[in-house]
Amino acid sequence: MIYNNCSFLQDSLHESEEKYRKAMISIAQLDNEKQALLYQVDCLKDRFVFCQSISFYQKCFAVGMVETEAYKLVNTQLKTPNLVKPNA
Repeated sequence: MIYNNCSFLQDSLHESEEKYRKAMISIAQLDNEKQALLYQVDCLKDRFVFCQSISFYQKCFAVGMVETEAYKLVNTQLKTPNLVKPNA
């Protein structure tokens, strides 16, 4: 009877150790997945910031182009001789 009880405890201990080992493996795998996902989030944040800066510079470039065209128009008008003669 004592032998059966010891055998039962030994089996129970073995099962508990096996469950503990599997749990530790699962925790390690989940931690690895978490780190991989955090890395992906950081990469996406970096790409987002980069895209925002590109968008900002594209808008600045567009404004600059509009201003350049306006200056060209004014320059052309200043270079063109007045066709209207002033009243004498």
